[in-house]
Amino acid sequence: MTTVELPTTRAIGQGERIRRTVRLQFANTWSILWTPCLILGAIFLGNFLIWAAIALSTGSRTMEGTQYSGSEFFIFVYMMIIAIQSTNLTFPFALGLGSTRRDFYLGSLAAWLILAVGFTIGLTLLAQIEVATHGWGFGGTLFNAVYFGGTNPLTHASTVFTALIFFQAVGAFVGAVYLRWRQAGLLTAGGCAAALIVAFIIVVDLLQGWGGLWAWIVDTGVAGLTTWSLIPTVVFAVLGYAVLRRATPRS
Repeated sequence: MTTVELPTTRAIGQGERIRRTVRLQFANTWSILWTPCLILGAIFLGNFLIWAAIALSTGSRTMEGTQYSGSEFFIFVYMMIIAIQSTNLTFPFALGLGSTRRDFYLGSLAAWLILAVGFTIGLTLLAQIEVATHGWGFGGTLFNAVYFGGTNPLTHASTVFTALIFFQAVGAFVGAVYLRWRQAGLLTAGGCAAALIVAFIIVVDLLQGWGGLWAWIVDTGVAGLTTWSLIPTVVFAVLGYAVLRRATPRS
């Protein structure tokens, strides 16, 4: 006679705890969703008015300089801030609901991935509209800046998505460091990061490798750099969990 193993209570409970964390992260939709949308809308409106003013005053509807617009960069930094704040604000509540640190971290990562997918779809659609309307009728560029790899929607989507999850992973690590060691941990981590950056600059300068570095970036292209960025993303995500494992909620 064959037997069928039913899911254990522990496995079912773990899945429910992860879902609770996801719902907890989306409890405040105003700050996690509507605020960045409103800010991005305000940035777009400001740029649109500038493009219109330039086009009307010069009679030209081609603005090559806007291809290097960094206005959309705010959304990536905001995703990092969301990861930092939500980690600190929801961690005590999640543990109070019976979640383990692993369940909380997995649920948080799932919530941020959902958010990244949503913003990737929205930003990619806006970029395609921008291309189709020739820069909203004025030759402007905001959502399809040169950093996103041209007009190919798949390249644009992959670039935006990997950038979003990179900043979310950094935010998860920073939030975990703050939970574990508070201000002292942040200062130490910031000092270490600054030291590594300075050391990298010194080494490259001593080896006179700036030309080679720039050539590698150009040869690798947006798609290649997008793939390479997954390595630090995974590193920060793993470090974030390693630190969070021993974090303790504090008042």
